[in-house]
Amino acid sequence: MPSETSSWPRIVNCYDDIPKVFRDYVNTQKYFPYIVYSPPDNWGLKIYTNAKLTCLYQDRIMILENNNGSVQQDCYYFKDIDYVEQGRILLYSWIKVSGFSEGAFSTTMVIYNTVMIELFTMVVKSIRKSQFLNVNEAMTLDLSSLDFLQSLSYKFLNYTRESILLGEKIKQTVYQPLLRKKYLFFFKKTIIWGHIIILTDQELIVLKNEENDKSNNKEQETFGGIWMHIPLAKIAQINIDAQAGKDLIILSIKLRQEIVILKFIRSKQQELAALIADFSETL
Repeated sequence: MPSETSSWPRIVNCYDDIPKVFRDYVNTQKYFPYIVYSPPDNWGLKIYTNAKLTCLYQDRIMILENNNGSVQQDCYYFKDIDYVEQGRILLYSWIKVSGFSEGAFSTTMVIYNTVMIELFTMVVKSIRKSQFLNVNEAMTLDLSSLDFLQSLSYKFLNYTRESILLGEKIKQTVYQPLLRKKYLFFFKKTIIWGHIIILTDQELIVLKNEENDKSNNKEQETFGGIWMHIPLAKIAQINIDAQAGKDLIILSIKLRQEIVILKFIRSKQQELAALIADFSETL
């Protein structure tokens, strides 16, 4: 794991602070964008990240990567983004943008130290808000529908509360806890890692546990979480496959180029059907 502060991301406040290899790609004529520079870093386990520059403009996000002196550019206009993901597992964090860049489907990831998470949370929130419609941020944030999690999972309670932005209204929530089954007498196999989906009037939020085989025999939830924020307009279809097995059903969220698959126990079918019905009414 990284320990040197020199490898941590940092804000770029002026043109002269932009690394020279990236300068020709950054447009500062009209205004100076919000820029985060991520130095190259070595996370061990064969995970090495090149230097990256994340530039947030009023209508797009541009991510530049220095690959041995050759700069790769991925530019996503907000309207072309299918979803934005943010994950954190101890000190290892990332954001992922998926959508269309220069007319072609693409996915871009930026890895960073969790200590500097706020620099990228601001990016994620900006992308999310850019696709909100008819939002009244003066409206009181009502999180009472998440209170049921107090007796089930403080982790998911806290994570879901921090996921909702001002102006969003929660419509449906379906929680699937961690599910393990015994096998070979002494061992347990993870069937479902645990997740929750929240339908608001603006987006579908999928919050998942880390999938970690090392914790396969432990009863507690894994550390960290993965947030996926999908604008409602980018969802083509949501389906339930009730034939997935005797005890399980599958929820499929179809996007333009990807399908998000989530497992639930069969008793959640009615809750999922209500979520799908509300989703259909929202469109």
